[in-house]
Amino acid sequence: NDLHFGDGITYPPASADRIIMDGEVVTVGGIAFTAHFMPGHTPGSTAWTWTDTRDGKPVRIAYADSLSAPGYQLKGNPRYPRLIEDYKRSFATVRALPCDLLLTPHPGAS
Repeated sequence: NDLHFGDGITYPPASADRIIMDGEVVTVGGIAFTAHFMPGHTPGSTAWTWTDTRDGKPVRIAYADSLSAPGYQLKGNPRYPRLIEDYKRSFATVRALPCDLLLTPHPGAS
Protein backbone atom coordinates (compact mmCIF):
# COMPACT_ATOMS: atom_id res chain seq x y z
CA ASN A 1 0.00 0.00 0.00
CA ASP A 2 1.05 3.60 -0.61
CA LEU A 3 1.54 5.07 2.87
CA HIS A 4 0.30 8.45 1.67
CA PHE A 5 -3.15 7.11 0.76
CA GLY A 6 -3.33 4.62 3.62
CA ASP A 7 -5.68 1.74 3.12
CA GLY A 8 -8.02 3.76 0.87
CA ILE A 9 -6.33 2.57 -2.30
CA THR A 10 -5.12 -1.01 -2.26
CA TYR A 11 -3.59 -3.19 -4.90
CA PRO A 12 -2.12 -6.67 -4.90
CA PRO A 13 1.66 -6.92 -4.45
CA ALA A 14 3.72 -7.50 -7.57
CA SER A 15 5.78 -10.64 -7.89
CA ALA A 16 9.51 -9.96 -7.98
CA ASP A 17 11.88 -11.98 -10.12
CA ARG A 18 14.70 -10.82 -7.84
CA ILE A 19 15.60 -8.02 -5.45
CA ILE A 20 17.67 -5.15 -6.82
CA MET A 21 20.27 -3.81 -4.40
CA ASP A 22 21.24 -0.19 -3.77
CA GLY A 23 23.91 0.77 -6.31
CA GLU A 24 23.17 -2.20 -8.56
CA VAL A 25 23.28 -1.67 -12.33
CA VAL A 26 20.44 -3.07 -14.42
CA THR A 27 20.78 -3.06 -18.21
CA VAL A 28 17.61 -2.68 -20.28
CA GLY A 29 17.72 -2.24 -24.05
CA GLY A 30 21.43 -1.49 -23.96
CA ILE A 31 21.07 1.28 -21.35
CA ALA A 32 22.69 0.78 -17.94
CA PHE A 33 20.46 2.06 -15.12
CA THR A 34 21.87 2.42 -11.59
CA ALA A 35 19.50 1.99 -8.63
CA HIS A 36 19.74 4.46 -5.73
CA PHE A 37 17.54 3.68 -2.73
CA MET A 38 15.74 6.77 -1.46
CA PRO A 39 13.02 5.69 0.95
CA GLY A 40 10.60 8.28 2.26
CA HIS A 41 7.51 8.51 0.08
CA THR A 42 7.43 4.73 0.49
CA PRO A 43 10.02 2.47 2.15
CA GLY A 44 10.98 1.02 -1.25
CA SER A 45 11.29 4.25 -3.25
CA THR A 46 14.16 4.16 -5.70
CA ALA A 47 15.90 6.72 -7.91
CA TRP A 48 17.51 5.65 -11.17
CA THR A 49 20.42 7.22 -13.03
CA TRP A 50 21.77 6.59 -16.51
CA THR A 51 23.76 8.35 -19.21
CA ASP A 52 22.28 9.18 -22.61
CA THR A 53 24.88 9.42 -25.37
CA ARG A 54 22.60 9.35 -28.43
CA ASP A 55 23.47 12.88 -29.56
CA GLY A 56 27.20 12.39 -29.06
CA LYS A 57 27.35 14.44 -25.85
CA PRO A 58 26.84 12.45 -22.63
CA VAL A 59 23.87 13.63 -20.57
CA ARG A 60 23.59 12.23 -17.04
CA ILE A 61 19.91 11.69 -16.30
CA ALA A 62 18.33 11.02 -12.91
CA TYR A 63 14.78 9.93 -12.20
CA ALA A 64 14.07 10.71 -8.55
CA ASP A 65 10.97 9.29 -6.90
CA SER A 66 8.70 11.67 -5.02
CA LEU A 67 10.26 13.10 -1.87
CA SER A 68 7.13 14.81 -0.64
CA ALA A 69 3.39 14.58 -0.89
CA PRO A 70 0.84 17.18 0.25
CA GLY A 71 -0.72 16.21 3.55
CA TYR A 72 1.78 13.45 4.26
CA GLN A 73 2.28 12.87 8.00
CA LEU A 74 6.04 13.07 8.54
CA LYS A 75 6.32 13.19 12.33
CA GLY A 76 4.89 10.43 14.45
CA ASN A 77 3.66 8.38 11.51
CA PRO A 78 2.75 5.03 13.13
CA ARG A 79 2.86 3.21 9.78
CA TYR A 80 6.44 4.38 9.09
CA PRO A 81 8.29 5.06 12.38
CA ARG A 82 11.72 5.70 10.78
CA LEU A 83 10.34 8.08 8.15
CA ILE A 84 12.35 11.15 9.23
CA GLU A 85 15.65 9.24 9.20
CA ASP A 86 14.86 7.77 5.77
CA TYR A 87 14.01 11.20 4.35
CA LYS A 88 17.31 12.63 5.63
CA ARG A 89 19.20 9.81 3.91
CA SER A 90 17.19 10.26 0.72
CA PHE A 91 17.84 14.02 0.58
CA ALA A 92 21.58 13.27 0.79
CA THR A 93 21.20 10.63 -1.94
CA VAL A 94 19.47 13.08 -4.30
CA ARG A 95 22.12 15.76 -3.66
CA ALA A 96 24.83 13.26 -4.64
CA LEU A 97 23.20 11.88 -7.81
CA PRO A 98 25.21 12.34 -11.01
CA CYS A 99 22.74 14.57 -12.81
CA ASP A 100 22.55 16.98 -15.73
CA LEU A 101 18.80 16.40 -16.24
CA LEU A 102 16.39 15.61 -13.40
CA LEU A 103 13.12 13.77 -14.07
CA THR A 104 10.47 13.71 -11.35
CA PRO A 105 7.13 11.88 -11.04
CA HIS A 106 5.03 15.00 -10.43
CA PRO A 107 5.41 18.31 -12.36
CA GLY A 108 5.30 20.34 -9.15
CA ALA A 109 8.24 18.36 -7.75
CA SER A 110 10.70 19.44 -10.43
